[in-house]
Amino acid sequence: MKLGVALSGCGMGGICAHRVLEEVERQGYEIAMVAASSIPAAAALSWSARLKPEKIDLMAKRFLKDVARWDLDTALAVMAETLAKVKSKQRRPVCVTSCNLTDGRMVVFTDSFSLNSDTFSALPLQEPYDMLSATVSGTAGLGSYTLGEYRLCDYSARYGCPVAPLRLCGLSRVLSISFLPAVPTGAYEAALLQSLGQACPAVDLHLPIILPQDADFEGCVRHSVKLLREALENWEKAEAS
Repeated sequence: MKLGVALSGCGMGGICAHRVLEEVERQGYEIAMVAASSIPAAAALSWSARLKPEKIDLMAKRFLKDVARWDLDTALAVMAETLAKVKSKQRRPVCVTSCNLTDGRMVVFTDSFSLNSDTFSALPLQEPYDMLSATVSGTAGLGSYTLGEYRLCDYSARYGCPVAPLRLCGLSRVLSISFLPAVPTGAYEAALLQSLGQACPAVDLHLPIILPQDADFEGCVRHSVKLLREALENWEKAEAS
Protein backbone atom coordinates (compact mmCIF):
# COMPACT_ATOMS: atom_id res chain seq x y z
CA MET A 1 0.00 0.00 0.00
CA LYS A 2 1.33 3.42 -0.96
CA LEU A 3 1.11 6.24 1.53
CA GLY A 4 2.49 9.63 2.37
CA VAL A 5 4.16 10.26 5.73
CA ALA A 6 4.14 13.62 7.51
CA LEU A 7 6.82 14.09 10.18
CA SER A 8 6.91 16.79 12.83
CA GLY A 9 8.05 17.42 16.37
CA CYS A 10 11.36 18.00 18.09
CA GLY A 11 14.26 16.60 20.06
CA MET A 12 15.87 13.19 20.02
CA GLY A 13 12.80 11.46 18.60
CA GLY A 14 12.74 13.80 15.64
CA ILE A 15 16.37 13.25 14.74
CA CYS A 16 15.85 9.46 14.74
CA ALA A 17 12.72 9.65 12.57
CA HIS A 18 14.49 7.74 9.79
CA ARG A 19 14.18 4.61 11.92
CA VAL A 20 10.42 5.11 12.02
CA LEU A 21 10.32 5.43 8.22
CA GLU A 22 12.35 2.24 8.01
CA GLU A 23 9.79 0.48 10.19
CA VAL A 24 6.89 1.72 8.05
CA GLU A 25 8.54 0.09 5.04
CA ARG A 26 9.35 -3.05 7.03
CA GLN A 27 5.63 -3.41 7.77
CA GLY A 28 4.94 -3.64 4.05
CA TYR A 29 4.01 -0.06 3.17
CA GLU A 30 5.50 1.81 0.24
CA ILE A 31 6.30 5.42 1.17
CA ALA A 32 5.46 7.57 -1.84
CA MET A 33 6.59 10.84 -0.23
CA VAL A 34 7.69 12.28 3.11
CA ALA A 35 6.78 15.81 4.20
CA ALA A 36 8.72 16.96 7.25
CA SER A 37 8.98 20.00 9.45
CA SER A 38 11.45 21.00 12.16
CA ILE A 39 14.10 18.53 13.39
CA PRO A 40 12.62 15.48 11.57
CA ALA A 41 13.43 17.24 8.27
CA ALA A 42 17.09 16.24 8.74
CA ALA A 43 16.06 12.59 8.99
CA ALA A 44 13.74 12.99 5.99
CA LEU A 45 16.51 14.46 3.82
CA SER A 46 18.83 11.62 4.82
CA TRP A 47 16.12 9.07 3.98
CA SER A 48 15.52 10.80 0.65
CA ALA A 49 19.23 10.51 -0.22
CA ARG A 50 19.00 6.73 0.39
CA LEU A 51 21.73 6.75 3.02
CA LYS A 52 22.13 3.58 5.03
CA PRO A 53 20.30 3.73 8.40
CA GLU A 54 23.56 3.08 10.25
CA LYS A 55 25.17 6.12 8.64
CA ILE A 56 22.14 8.28 9.48
CA ASP A 57 22.40 7.03 13.07
CA LEU A 58 25.97 8.32 13.27
CA MET A 59 24.92 11.68 11.83
CA ALA A 60 22.02 11.91 14.28
CA LYS A 61 24.19 11.10 17.30
CA ARG A 62 26.78 13.65 16.23
CA PHE A 63 23.99 16.21 15.86
CA LEU A 64 22.86 15.58 19.43
CA LYS A 65 26.43 15.92 20.71
CA ASP A 66 26.91 19.15 18.78
CA VAL A 67 23.70 20.61 20.20
CA ALA A 68 24.84 19.75 23.74
CA ARG A 69 28.38 20.99 23.20
CA TRP A 70 27.71 24.04 21.06
CA ASP A 71 24.22 25.14 20.02
CA LEU A 72 21.43 24.23 17.61
CA ASP A 73 22.64 26.45 14.77
CA THR A 74 26.15 24.96 14.84
CA ALA A 75 24.70 21.45 14.92
CA LEU A 76 22.49 22.26 11.93
CA ALA A 77 25.49 23.61 10.01
CA VAL A 78 27.50 20.43 10.60
CA MET A 79 24.54 18.21 9.63
CA ALA A 80 23.90 20.32 6.53
CA GLU A 81 27.57 20.11 5.49
CA THR A 82 27.39 16.32 5.62
CA LEU A 83 24.14 16.21 3.64
CA ALA A 84 25.54 18.60 1.02
CA LYS A 85 28.32 16.13 0.25
CA VAL A 86 25.89 13.29 -0.45
CA LYS A 87 25.53 12.47 -4.13
CA SER A 88 22.41 10.43 -4.81
CA LYS A 89 21.43 9.38 -8.33
CA GLN A 90 17.77 8.95 -7.48
CA ARG A 91 16.38 10.70 -4.42
CA ARG A 92 13.13 9.64 -2.84
CA PRO A 93 10.37 12.30 -2.99
CA VAL A 94 10.59 14.66 -0.01
CA CYS A 95 9.14 18.00 1.09
CA VAL A 96 10.73 20.20 3.74
CA THR A 97 8.05 22.49 5.12
CA SER A 98 8.22 25.90 6.77
CA CYS A 99 6.02 28.92 7.42
CA ASN A 100 6.49 32.47 6.10
CA LEU A 101 6.01 34.84 9.03
CA THR A 102 5.10 37.77 6.80
CA ASP A 103 1.83 36.34 5.50
CA GLY A 104 1.42 32.91 7.15
CA ARG A 105 2.00 31.15 3.83
CA MET A 106 3.23 27.55 3.85
CA VAL A 107 6.59 27.39 2.07
CA VAL A 108 7.73 23.97 0.89
CA PHE A 109 11.08 22.89 -0.53
CA THR A 110 10.58 20.05 -3.00
CA ASP A 111 11.45 18.87 -6.50
CA SER A 112 8.20 16.90 -6.81
CA PHE A 113 5.90 19.76 -7.86
CA SER A 114 5.70 23.54 -8.22
CA LEU A 115 2.93 25.80 -6.99
CA ASN A 116 2.45 29.39 -5.92
CA SER A 117 -0.70 30.85 -4.37
CA ASP A 118 -1.80 33.23 -1.62
CA THR A 119 -1.45 30.45 0.96
CA PHE A 120 1.20 28.10 -0.46
CA SER A 121 4.57 28.35 -2.20
CA ALA A 122 6.72 25.48 -3.45
CA LEU A 123 10.43 26.13 -3.98
CA PRO A 124 13.02 23.70 -5.39
CA LEU A 125 15.17 21.73 -2.98
CA GLN A 126 18.04 23.98 -1.95
CA GLU A 127 21.22 23.88 0.11
CA PRO A 128 20.59 21.68 3.18
CA TYR A 129 21.55 24.49 5.57
CA ASP A 130 18.93 26.82 4.08
CA MET A 131 16.21 24.18 4.27
CA LEU A 132 17.07 23.00 7.78
CA SER A 133 17.41 26.55 9.11
CA ALA A 134 14.10 27.53 7.53
CA THR A 135 12.16 24.62 9.01
CA VAL A 136 13.77 24.72 12.48
CA SER A 137 13.89 28.49 13.07
CA GLY A 138 11.64 29.80 15.79
CA THR A 139 12.83 27.13 18.22
CA ALA A 140 15.52 27.00 20.89
CA GLY A 141 16.22 30.72 20.67
CA LEU A 142 16.65 30.81 16.90
CA GLY A 143 14.90 33.70 15.20
CA SER A 144 13.23 33.48 11.81
CA TYR A 145 15.43 32.57 8.84
CA THR A 146 15.58 35.01 5.92
CA LEU A 147 15.69 33.42 2.48
CA GLY A 148 15.03 35.80 -0.41
CA GLU A 149 11.64 37.41 0.15
CA TYR A 150 10.71 35.00 2.95
CA ARG A 151 11.07 35.09 6.74
CA LEU A 152 10.76 31.42 7.57
CA CYS A 153 10.14 29.43 10.74
CA ASP A 154 8.93 26.01 11.91
CA TYR A 155 5.55 25.23 10.35
CA SER A 156 4.38 22.62 12.85
CA ALA A 157 4.38 24.76 16.01
CA ARG A 158 1.89 27.11 14.34
CA TYR A 159 -0.26 24.91 12.14
CA GLY A 160 0.36 21.27 13.03
CA CYS A 161 1.44 18.38 10.84
CA PRO A 162 2.66 19.19 7.29
CA VAL A 163 -0.02 17.17 5.51
CA ALA A 164 -0.92 19.59 2.69
CA PRO A 165 1.98 18.72 0.32
CA LEU A 166 1.05 15.04 0.47
CA ARG A 167 -2.56 15.71 -0.42
CA LEU A 168 -1.50 18.07 -3.21
CA CYS A 169 0.43 15.19 -4.76
CA GLY A 170 -2.74 13.12 -4.83
CA LEU A 171 -1.83 10.73 -2.04
CA SER A 172 -5.06 9.32 -0.67
CA ARG A 173 -3.45 7.57 2.31
CA VAL A 174 -1.55 9.72 4.80
CA LEU A 175 0.15 8.84 8.08
CA SER A 176 1.36 11.62 10.37
CA ILE A 177 3.91 11.04 13.13
CA SER A 178 4.81 13.69 15.72
CA PHE A 179 7.65 13.40 18.22
CA LEU A 180 6.88 15.21 21.45
CA PRO A 181 8.58 15.76 24.82
CA ALA A 182 7.03 14.23 27.93
CA VAL A 183 7.31 17.61 29.64
CA PRO A 184 7.69 20.85 27.65
CA THR A 185 10.68 22.98 28.63
CA GLY A 186 9.44 26.22 27.12
CA ALA A 187 6.80 27.98 25.04
CA TYR A 188 7.93 26.35 21.80
CA GLU A 189 7.58 22.79 23.08
CA ALA A 190 4.29 23.69 24.76
CA ALA A 191 3.01 24.92 21.38
CA LEU A 192 4.10 21.67 19.78
CA LEU A 193 2.25 19.62 22.37
CA GLN A 194 -0.88 21.64 21.73
CA SER A 195 -0.70 21.57 17.92
CA LEU A 196 0.62 18.04 17.40
CA GLY A 197 -0.59 16.03 20.37
CA GLN A 198 -4.23 16.02 19.33
CA ALA A 199 -6.07 14.11 16.61
CA CYS A 200 -5.42 15.32 13.08
CA PRO A 201 -8.61 15.04 10.97
CA ALA A 202 -6.71 15.54 7.69
CA VAL A 203 -4.90 12.19 7.93
CA ASP A 204 -5.86 8.53 8.04
CA LEU A 205 -3.68 7.84 11.08
CA HIS A 206 -2.10 10.35 13.44
CA LEU A 207 0.49 9.05 15.90
CA PRO A 208 1.87 11.38 18.59
CA ILE A 209 4.97 9.76 20.10
CA ILE A 210 5.63 11.00 23.63
CA LEU A 211 9.29 10.40 24.32
CA PRO A 212 10.51 9.03 27.68
CA GLN A 213 12.40 11.67 29.63
CA ASP A 214 15.37 9.46 30.50
CA ALA A 215 15.70 7.53 27.21
CA ASP A 216 18.92 7.61 25.20
CA PHE A 217 19.05 7.50 21.39
CA GLU A 218 18.55 3.74 21.12
CA GLY A 219 15.82 3.90 23.74
CA CYS A 220 13.97 6.52 21.72
CA VAL A 221 14.26 4.35 18.61
CA ARG A 222 12.88 1.28 20.39
CA HIS A 223 10.06 3.28 21.97
CA SER A 224 9.09 4.97 18.69
CA VAL A 225 9.22 1.79 16.62
CA LYS A 226 7.14 -0.10 19.20
CA LEU A 227 4.41 2.55 19.23
CA LEU A 228 4.38 2.74 15.44
CA ARG A 229 4.14 -1.03 15.04
CA GLU A 230 1.20 -1.18 17.45
CA ALA A 231 -0.53 1.74 15.73
CA LEU A 232 -0.19 0.15 12.28
CA GLU A 233 -1.48 -3.18 13.55
CA ASN A 234 -4.53 -1.51 15.08
CA TRP A 235 -5.07 0.51 11.91
CA GLU A 236 -5.05 -2.64 9.78
CA LYS A 237 -7.47 -4.39 12.14
CA ALA A 238 -9.84 -1.43 12.08
CA GLU A 239 -9.81 -1.34 8.27
CA ALA A 240 -10.37 -5.08 8.03
CA SER A 241 -13.43 -5.00 10.31
